[in-house]
Amino acid sequence: MKVGEAVDCLLLFLIFCLQFFKNRYTMLSTKRKTKTNYIVEGGYHGSKADAAGGDPALQQRRGRELNHTDSQSVNTLLHTISDFERISDHSVNLLESAEEMHQKDIHFSKDAQEELQVLEDAVQDTLSRTTDAFRKGDLHLASKVEPLEAVVNELVRAIKARHVARLQAGSCSIEYGFVLDDLLTNYERVCDHCSNVAVAQIEVAQDSFDTHAYLNDLRHGNDTKESEEFHRRLGRYRERYLFPDGQTAEEN
Repeated sequence: MKVGEAVDCLLLFLIFCLQFFKNRYTMLSTKRKTKTNYIVEGGYHGSKADAAGGDPALQQRRGRELNHTDSQSVNTLLHTISDFERISDHSVNLLESAEEMHQKDIHFSKDAQEELQVLEDAVQDTLSRTTDAFRKGDLHLASKVEPLEAVVNELVRAIKARHVARLQAGSCSIEYGFVLDDLLTNYERVCDHCSNVAVAQIEVAQDSFDTHAYLNDLRHGNDTKESEEFHRRLGRYRERYLFPDGQTAEEN
């Protein structure tokens, strides 16, 4: 398989995962069984041209010997392919949780549903930005993924804390809590892998790969331009993904 074809296949896969999140409620409809087969059996039949978005640069890569650009593409693929695989695994896990909710007639409280909607919007935003950054090779867009992933982590922790409060008040059950925890874990892990993909793009472009040092500098750098931009975006995304009561996840 040529470099361009490998890139196209991974783009197709990531777009497929994005479509899954965009249609996350469809699985609970009367077409649930059809949706299950669609996800588990890989029923997406889009073309590689769809995945590449008709990008002529991707088309031109085919059939050529490796140059510096192709070499970077290969390195990016090697560093991200396992993350794409795990995104797929967690997507199927989410489907199975939705099926369990359907079979057991589980319905979260209004508060829990509204909180999950905020989280799901943030997850979809993270996955969408990761998709666009990967498709376009856009490092500026890739740099926006990490602060979003940080907000998703905060939202997950806050929703867990709010669930415990409802559990103590007797307004939620332990059984529902197990399902909620599964959902939260899988949403969080999807965004973790999106972060890995975005960081890999940035690091490979800089001809280095020390993820721990990069993220540490990003989050705790002393007045570096990248760290300042990270915290500016973090604050903006916190305000974008507020809970219905107006609180940010950080305030919980």
